[in-house]
Parts: sequence; C-alpha cells; structure tokens
Amino acid sequence: MKKLILAGAVALLFPSCAHFFVKEKTYEAAGGSDVNGALVSSAVKGMGGKAGISVSALVYSGATGETDGPFLWRIEARGEEGVHESLTVHRLRVKTEKTNRSEPFPGEWLNKAAPFELLKGKKNRGKTFAKVQLPGRLEVFPEVDGEITMEAELSVKKANGRSERKKLTFQMAPKVGRKNEVVFLPAEIAGSFGRKDPTEWKWNSSPGSDPYGNEFWGDTGRGTF
Repeated sequence: MKKLILAGAVALLFPSCAHFFVKEKTYEAAGGSDVNGALVSSAVKGMGGKAGISVSALVYSGATGETDGPFLWRIEARGEEGVHESLTVHRLRVKTEKTNRSEPFPGEWLNKAAPFELLKGKKNRGKTFAKVQLPGRLEVFPEVDGEITMEAELSVKKANGRSERKKLTFQMAPKVGRKNEVVFLPAEIAGSFGRKDPTEWKWNSSPGSDPYGNEFWGDTGRGTF
C-alpha cells in the first residue's frame, strides 16, 4: 500500500503533458436565442478526420491531427440556479445548403426533459447548463454539405412551473481553422473526480448500450414536422 501511495506521489511531482495540433473542419453556430430567460443554441463536435504524427516521452507527448464530420450534435441552454429547471426538444429537422438534404429526427428520441445543472468553476457561480445530445451521428461534412440549418421546436421550464415553447432556427456555418492545445494530464485526471462537468459530451455510441448507436439520416418516415 505504501508503494502504491509513493508511486502516485511521484507521478504528481513529475506531471506529463500533451500538446495537440489540430486542423478543425467543423460548424460554428451564430449566437443563440432567448427562451424563458435561458440562452439556447446548437453545437457539434467532430468524430471523423485523421491522425498525424505522434511522439511521446516520460514527461511529454505530442500529436497532430484533423477533425471532420460526422458529428456528435446537441441543443444546449445556459440558465440560472434556482430559476431554470429543464430543456425539452419536441421536434427537429436538419437541412443542408449544398446537397439539399432535409431530414427530420425520429420523434421517439425527443420529448425528454434535460435538467439544468450547475456549472463548475468560480466564474460560473450561480450559472446552470442543460443539454439534449441527440442519439447517433450527424452525417454532414462542411466541405461537401456547406451550411446546415437546424429547425427546432423546444421548451424551457422554470422552477416556478412556467414553461415557454418556441420554434427556433439555428444557422451553422462551415469553419476551418487550427487549434493548439496543451493538456497537463494529472490535472485532467484530477479534474475527472467529483461532480461532473455538465458541458461534457457523451462519447459512448455502441449499439445496444444506449440509443447513441442509432442513425437517423434517410429515415424520413418518423418524427416528421
């Protein structure tokens, strides 16, 4: 047991870090909309792309890569502690600019209330965050499909029971850029304990474990507007 504790202490004294150089092909949302006092917007996170050269050592590792579609995707909202209770997406359709696709999302995966949770960090004191991450992957590619439009009907419920329902349109423009990021690994590991960060993405997409393995593109017979 003493050896285990000593090994852990040594690891913390000599922190490893990782430096990532990433070329991003993604989509950027334009602002957000107010619904019942909460700021609602859309977001995507690339799942595709390719890895580049990777080097590692005792105290340092580095890698290059490229991100691209398909994407994890979600509707998210920022609210206030004690004020906002939940976010619910009732209907959703995605349209593409260049390839002229117009696809509804299956209704059986919608209409589930997502709670507002406290954000971490002193600068976010009193602020909350709710997210509805859609099952499956959003099969779009910035260079091929161009701009995408998400048409959503959603509602935000307050703690006092008052609910507001709106139809919103989220425009997401293609964006290509480079991102350099340094991550200190022990700090990241330490940060994984305790209360979860509500802004984190859910990466599990294994079929059978949860709905995140289901696809929707091309299935126009369900969940239509």
